Amino acid sequence: FLPVLNPEQTFVEVTVPNDAVDGIMEKIVSAGKLSLSGAGAIYSVRCRDVTVSKSYPLSETRPAEEDKGGSLIKVKENLVGIFCIAQPEDSDNICRAAVQTGAPGPTVYYCEGRGLRDQLLLLRITKTAEKELIQVVVDEVDADPVFNAIAEAGHLTEPGRGIVYRVPIEKGLVNVASVYGPAKHSASIQQIVSAIDDLSGS
Repeated sequence: FLPVLNPEQTFVEVTVPNDAVDGIMEKIVSAGKLSLSGAGAIYSVRCRDVTVSKSYPLSETRPAEEDKGGSLIKVKENLVGIFCIAQPEDSDNICRAAVQTGAPGPTVYYCEGRGLRDQLLLLRITKTAEKELIQVVVDEVDADPVFNAIAEAGHLTEPGRGIVYRVPIEKGLVNVASVYGPAKHSASIQQIVSAIDDLSGS
């Protein structure tokens, strides 16, 4: 009777013109039913510079779509994306720390690191190429605690352990399952104030 949580996720990344972001986000939310609890997340990050070839679809001019009276989805602003590249053995601890600090369930990518390992020659066997990229999107008020918890859980202040960084999110909708409430409360006072602000129109 309970919904089965599937740990597998599909991540889709597209580059679109700024004036098309709202329409495309709305179509994706509708097609993926992302407004439902636990269905997933969508967010946009503004690119400063983009270089494309003449044949790339982004460079095509498209007729402007008619405005149908506003968006049907309610996206949030003041979001922050936190990305961490860490050793595979630290990934579980980092994910657990992020969730316990109030972040929605993290997305984990499996990747391979380059750079320092390539310069070690024979000693490269001491440093594995496999890395994991952990990504969460949180409210701006929760960014500092989640960021610090990730850095501490991954021992990222130690040399060669990894990197954690933040990216401002222009707008987004996060309905990812597995939000964990610390102690007796399911939300911090900052989250409650932020929710009241959203409901009352700031």
